Amino acid sequence: MAEFLNKKTLPDYKTQGDGSFEGRNSQISFSSDQLTDWNFLLSILDNMDALVVVLNQNGKIIYINRACERLFGYCDQIMREKLSTGALRLPGQIGILENLSQFVKEKHPYQHYETDWMDNDGVQHTIAWTINSFSDKHTPMRYVLASGIDITARKKAEILLQKEQILLNSLINSIPDLIFYKDLNGRYQGINRIYEKIYKVDAKKIIGLTDNEINASDHPYRYKEIDRLVIETGKTFTYDRWMKDEDGEPILIETRITPYYDSRGKALGVIGIGRDITRHHLVEEQLREAKSEIEQIINSLSSMMFVVNLELTVTQWNPKAQEISVIPANQAIGKKLGELPLTWDWKQIQIGLEKCRSENKPIYLDPMRFKRSNGQEGFLGISISPLHNKQEQLIGYIFLCADITDRRIMEAQLAQAQKLESIGRLAAGIAHEINTPIQYVGDNILFMQEKCQLLFNLLKKYQDGMALVESEASSAISEEIKKLETELDLDYLLEEIPLSIEQSLEGVRRVTDIVRAMKEFSHPGLKEKVPVDLNKAIQDTLTVTRNQWKMVAEIETDLLPDLPNVLCQPAEINHVFLNIIVNAAQAIETAIQRGKPSPGKIKISTRQDDGWVEIRISDTGLGIPEEHQQHIFEPFFTTKDIGKGTGQGLALSYDIVKRKHNGILTFETVINHGTTFIIKLPIK
Repeated sequence: MAEFLNKKTLPDYKTQGDGSFEGRNSQISFSSDQLTDWNFLLSILDNMDALVVVLNQNGKIIYINRACERLFGYCDQIMREKLSTGALRLPGQIGILENLSQFVKEKHPYQHYETDWMDNDGVQHTIAWTINSFSDKHTPMRYVLASGIDITARKKAEILLQKEQILLNSLINSIPDLIFYKDLNGRYQGINRIYEKIYKVDAKKIIGLTDNEINASDHPYRYKEIDRLVIETGKTFTYDRWMKDEDGEPILIETRITPYYDSRGKALGVIGIGRDITRHHLVEEQLREAKSEIEQIINSLSSMMFVVNLELTVTQWNPKAQEISVIPANQAIGKKLGELPLTWDWKQIQIGLEKCRSENKPIYLDPMRFKRSNGQEGFLGISISPLHNKQEQLIGYIFLCADITDRRIMEAQLAQAQKLESIGRLAAGIAHEINTPIQYVGDNILFMQEKCQLLFNLLKKYQDGMALVESEASSAISEEIKKLETELDLDYLLEEIPLSIEQSLEGVRRVTDIVRAMKEFSHPGLKEKVPVDLNKAIQDTLTVTRNQWKMVAEIETDLLPDLPNVLCQPAEINHVFLNIIVNAAQAIETAIQRGKPSPGKIKISTRQDDGWVEIRISDTGLGIPEEHQQHIFEPFFTTKDIGKGTGQGLALSYDIVKRKHNGILTFETVINHGTTFIIKLPIK
């Protein structure tokens, strides 16, 4: 069009009557040839979407295309009026042509402006104008062509984009992680404040530069290769880098590189997000160290330990488990517990698991028989503990198993040794108890031996006297008999000999009772439980322990006559009664030494209570101090002086009652008044 206007300059005169044409938007007349060219040009300009305004060198509008009329809703005439009155202003006030003249003088081909025009509906439009001048060989600026584009939508989009950019910048600057993004050539397009702070750079100085150009990395080519791989594969890449913070302290930055795309899915570059993971790294290191320590502890356990989840799949198996079970860890982990060739009572294990789950606490099972690695039979002590997560939810079970075969043997030996020791201690007392009745049995027999000889002499005289009763010497015989009666004290003998015989018989009975009680008390222990008369067992125990309590206490018994027999191991239950009665006597002895009146009292009672037999053994000692009460049944715990107690008596008694007889052993105590031990045994 510029060429056309240069070659076909528009004459600026009014319509003549010689057949020349008056244009639609002008008062320019044309010749026939010019008219054809002008119509062609108008057709082009009127069908353009761009706004077109043509002015002459005097700044007078000679043409407005239909795009202007369509956009603003004004007809040609009104448009002219508004432009002439200034209601609509052409860009840069080109109506005065001052700016344009200067523009032409400076030989610039184009000039660009933006103006805001309001249409007939009151809607404001932003128009981007491009101004160009056309000249001929006589006039430097013959015409001015202003072409405009409605950029209102673009402007709004730019404003929206600007707002979104501000929001995006605010967002990425508010994120505590460092953020950067690069184009396909590895040039930085943006960074946030955290990146500036950590890397000590200025965003304005590094935008458009690569890592190699700004030396922002000690391995620029490595990161360039990472960017390339991320873009090519579309996958995320993560790397760590040690740096120093503002105070010079080392920090570890974990950076994740991901590609970003346009709306068509074309890769535009990479985005990097870095996070200070120093604390996390240190925590991980501590956790790894703690885990390593825990693994070392677990692996060094002398007990078999393994862990199963809720599906009873093995998740951990320590070396001792491998040693005891002869099952390698790689063959145990990942398998169901029931699939492993373990030789134990699976029914008891299942009961233990159900009890552990329902009570949510560790469960200790009775020792189980199992086959040891050497092929011999042994005993396995098993505890099952619940395993919880942070939310206290049950997620599995911990099994702790120990080969207690040797310990069981030692316990049996210790129990037997203690029993023999107890019996040995009682032997001296029993010997003393036997010595008393034997002594007066012996004394009475010597007495009867001596006196019987005299009786025999007297009887002989009686016999001689009977032969001579009728002779003259009868009076002499009679005198001798009377003399012997006087010497013999016959009345005394007639009174004392029956009493001596009775005492001797009583002594023999007492010896018999002691021997019988001792025999029953020391009867070899039975593994099987048999019906036991607990009243008789208590009486037997009192008999064999009499030497322990007779000098310090009186015995008071309140035994239920029709007490039912209870299935027990007799020797074990006798041992329990022995320990508690001896402890009661020793407690009373200590109390007497500290000023309490003598003798004290040991009271023993038996009762039947709803399927249980209850035995209560009370003493009038000083009671058990509060700080000792929670330890009273612990092995080797004793309040007695060194050499007077091993701390095993009550511990073994507790084990016998609870584990071997499914009973209950508790106590009640009142300081300075005494203690009552309560034994409850199930009848069935």
